[in-house]
Amino acid sequence: MVKTVQPVKTYLVATLAALALAACNLNNAPSNAVTKVTVNPASASLTKAATKVFTVNVTGTGTYTKDVTWSSNNVAVATVDPTSGEVTAVSNGTATITATSTFDTSKTGTASVTVAGSNSVTGVTVSPATLSLQPGATDTLMATVQGTGSYATTVTWTSSNTGIATVSASGVVTAVSTGTAIITAKSTADSSKSAAAQVTVGNANSLARLTVTNLDGGPFPAWLSFNKIDRTKDGSTTIVQPSAAQHTISRVQLSNTGSDPLLVTPSVSGNFVLPDGVNQRTIAPNQSVTVSVQFTGSGSTVQTGTLTLTSTDPTKPSTSLKLAGAWQPTIESNPEPSTAQLINQVLGFKTVIPSGAAINEAGRVFAQGDEVISPYWQKADAAKAVNVWQIASYHTIDNPATLSWYARPTSKGSAAVKGIVASAGSDAQALFPRNNADLSKAARVDGTPPGKTFGFRVDGSEWSDPSFNLHNPDVNAGCTGPCGQHLRFFKAKDPSGAVMPNTYLLIMDYSGINYDYNDNIFLLSNLKPAPVLIDTGLGIDAASRGNVGVLAPDNNVWISDQYNYDFTPKGGVATVQTYKAFTPTEAYNEPNISNPCGADVPGTTNDVLYKTYRGNTSKATPDDRTLIYNVPLENGTYPVTLHFIDLYSSTVGQRVFDVTSGSTTLISNLDIFSKVGACAAYDQTVNVPVTNGVMNLTFKASADYPAIAAIEINRP
Repeated sequence: MVKTVQPVKTYLVATLAALALAACNLNNAPSNAVTKVTVNPASASLTKAATKVFTVNVTGTGTYTKDVTWSSNNVAVATVDPTSGEVTAVSNGTATITATSTFDTSKTGTASVTVAGSNSVTGVTVSPATLSLQPGATDTLMATVQGTGSYATTVTWTSSNTGIATVSASGVVTAVSTGTAIITAKSTADSSKSAAAQVTVGNANSLARLTVTNLDGGPFPAWLSFNKIDRTKDGSTTIVQPSAAQHTISRVQLSNTGSDPLLVTPSVSGNFVLPDGVNQRTIAPNQSVTVSVQFTGSGSTVQTGTLTLTSTDPTKPSTSLKLAGAWQPTIESNPEPSTAQLINQVLGFKTVIPSGAAINEAGRVFAQGDEVISPYWQKADAAKAVNVWQIASYHTIDNPATLSWYARPTSKGSAAVKGIVASAGSDAQALFPRNNADLSKAARVDGTPPGKTFGFRVDGSEWSDPSFNLHNPDVNAGCTGPCGQHLRFFKAKDPSGAVMPNTYLLIMDYSGINYDYNDNIFLLSNLKPAPVLIDTGLGIDAASRGNVGVLAPDNNVWISDQYNYDFTPKGGVATVQTYKAFTPTEAYNEPNISNPCGADVPGTTNDVLYKTYRGNTSKATPDDRTLIYNVPLENGTYPVTLHFIDLYSSTVGQRVFDVTSGSTTLISNLDIFSKVGACAAYDQTVNVPVTNGVMNLTFKASADYPAIAAIEINRP
């Protein structure tokens, strides 16, 4: 017999393969498990005796059953059918309904059921929340009961101290003696629902006197402003509040300037708290206490409330202060408060500020709202300092911001800049940022400007003179010219809308960012706009950038009516452009030939103004011999002195022209030679209206060409 080995080997291999496959299948087989039980809906509100069927979704792996059993943790409130999931409301309260898997009792899902009777009280409110009375006086509190269905709206009234104030069954409060009592209204239908009011009783003959001082320093005594940011710039860390780098806390000082003890009870409404936790304060004569208010709100960019001070001062038993806070979710995030929100809603000014995208003129020099167009300024009272206060900062965090000023120069390169104040970089997203040199102080100083007429500069780049600023970002953003308006000034108006004398808001935006003008906001006091002094006909050299001017014997700098700026179009080559305040732009710098007159100009001490003029438009026909100036200014009527000289005429009638503004004739048939002869100064002051944000001056000749040597626009 011959034995064969191969079949045995084949059988063994097949057997081993089968066992391996079985093991593999065993390892990857479904586990037959319930993984999750979900009850729908997750919550419901029912009235007594009402029913609702809840459903369940059971998920798992492998083979499993989807059956559940239902149960209630509070059958006195709601019962549930153990198989169908139908819930029946029994009485007021809350119950948790649970669905438990029969396949795996460790897997459950839940829903919350709230039962309110069809006739139930849900709440009580009392108004007013505070009362201030003198002994013997009465006032009435009103209680409002809220609920569902049919319910009693009656309440019972009680006083926490009948020796201070009593209350009748109808809510009439009678003041008994000095002090504070809590008056409570409790629902007769549901004694768990109540509300209260605070009553402060003073003495009508008391000599206690309350004085309230805003320790922020203003801008307004009865207005407290705040800002709060919840998280760091990357959103990863919650900022611990109160934060020194944000203005989440404001303080008021309460002083008793009278001769009797003063009792004061502060309370707040809205998303604000009294962090010190002490409500009632007793202040001895000639003493003071400080009350802090903290902004705690989130969710809305601007939030408001009220600080109410109820006191025993018979002359003002109740004093209210406005509370307004600006909120952001993260540092440098949107929604960031806009300039209009900050100035109007949070800080309390009634200054007209363009809102939203309307403020974006891409740097165009143009007055909006209460804006004042003034590159240069002067003291309103020469004997007093200028007060400079940074009241808001919303730029890149950790970057300080420095405000400087400079005497009006004859060129940008000759400007001598002097620092005024710098705000702390840590406070770059805050109201009332601190002084970078001393964090215990505000970024607020009294300063003396470096000259009679001066401008401002923020950091090293943004000037109040638009001609000194970069125009390239503005033009590429759509500015049609003149451009460079990165610092803007607005008349300050108090909460009643009254103009604050000689006080202005300076808002600014760093060139080419987003033109929202809330990067830095300053309040400037003891200022007035400087006259606009234009020396026409001045030439400009190729090396100059920004306005150039001449220093006149009266120590005023008169600027040119044209200037150079650099411009690189998107994807293009850098070029030098020239902005001209006049049209036609080819009008000559005069005299374009030798000056026939001597060095001394009769009729003036400012000879330099009359050495140049503009007039020859290079047009041949009289109809085209019109020279037009358009000067951006806020609306109003301005006294304008026009400075004339005729260098070439030798007879009457040789040069004759009109001066108009829009449809208004300012000067008719002006013949300079007939007034003063040749080579002599002739000045005439006219009132020029501005109604569309631009002062128009049109010089139209009927003989030869017009001639204007200088334009002096004075502020009314």
